[in-house]
Amino acid sequence: MKKLGFALLGLLVLLIAAVLVGPSFVDWNEHKGRFAAEVRELTGREIAIDGDISLSLLPAPALSAAKVRFANAEGGSEPTMATLEALEVRVAFMPLLQGRVQVESVSLVKPVILLEVLADGRKNWDFATREAETAQGGAGTSDGVGLPGEIRLDSVTIRDGTLIYRDAAAGREERIGKLNAEIAAESLKGPFAVTGKAEVRGQEIAFEVGLGRLVADGATSLNLSLGLPGAAAKMRFGGAVSVHQDGTSLRGRVKAEGESLAGLIGALAGGGAAPPVLARPFGLETEVAADSKKASAAGLTLRLGEMLIEGDVVVSLGPPVDARINLSAPRLDLDKLLAEAEVGSGGTAPSTPAKSDQAAGGAAPDGAPGGFALPDDVTASLQIAVDALVYRGQVVRQLLLSAELAGGEI
Repeated sequence: MKKLGFALLGLLVLLIAAVLVGPSFVDWNEHKGRFAAEVRELTGREIAIDGDISLSLLPAPALSAAKVRFANAEGGSEPTMATLEALEVRVAFMPLLQGRVQVESVSLVKPVILLEVLADGRKNWDFATREAETAQGGAGTSDGVGLPGEIRLDSVTIRDGTLIYRDAAAGREERIGKLNAEIAAESLKGPFAVTGKAEVRGQEIAFEVGLGRLVADGATSLNLSLGLPGAAAKMRFGGAVSVHQDGTSLRGRVKAEGESLAGLIGALAGGGAAPPVLARPFGLETEVAADSKKASAAGLTLRLGEMLIEGDVVVSLGPPVDARINLSAPRLDLDKLLAEAEVGSGGTAPSTPAKSDQAAGGAAPDGAPGGFALPDDVTASLQIAVDALVYRGQVVRQLLLSAELAGGEI
């Protein structure tokens, strides 16, 4: 009897092993059509797997696929919304037995993802699900977001990715390259935590993002931290993104600091030269608000070296872009600033009134390099109120300066 018991136990172990290991010996390439059908039911889009696909259950359920293409929305600028060299997915086994999906890891190798707003206002990341199609929006997911939410993502890694944002209506496009990131989410609707590095407009950026649970109508918390190692600067944002019937808006508080404001402006402008007077440590705090038409910075406080500048900025996003800038400073030492600007441009400190007057008028000396230039489609109005201005050793009280700027040199 004991031998029979051991034999039955051994047979049971072999049967369980066969069930778990068996999928490893199945040629899953023959079942690509079934995978594509499931994705179509889930998202309303086509998926193509041009490389090999494999599935195993030991030591944990795992899926891998190579050369994957996911279709774009109908009417999109390109036929595919996403492509990737390789996909690897690993799922926790025990939660599956309890009816829950806990994805332990997802690895995306060289993904290229296109997010775009079409000319008619549709977004290619809005998916038509089976429930939404049958219920016409009335009995889909609980909060209106197109993807099912009860899937936990412990870790999603992106290696050497590219992210493209394209807005056909606004005529804008932004590209993020060399993207390496890790993402965690309690569900496909959030909340999300993201850390990583990328290259934007030729500049390396390190980032951390905390995004709350996505909702179809209302506010989602957003915390963002950016670092630009090349410019020795960093920025933090804390606020919310709101989705409502008029569109999407952003509101929150920004704090930034760095070793040189000129270096930061040059990095963001793709290497353009900023005024030498800005080449000093800075710290900035402001309340920001933005939507598709306007952006503003209220209660702005900028410390630039020893200077303190306060004010407000309102930008109409156009096109054309138009900025209204109102600033105030309790004290401004123009003698010191002009001397630093002259030295910064490769010359020497001014020694005659004529040179000082020329610098005060904003003209560069003969042979001096050009200044920072506004793009052609940008206009600006600048007003600065100074309580005490030091010029030629004299103090001028209650000074108001204003200027109208257009595309070209400042």
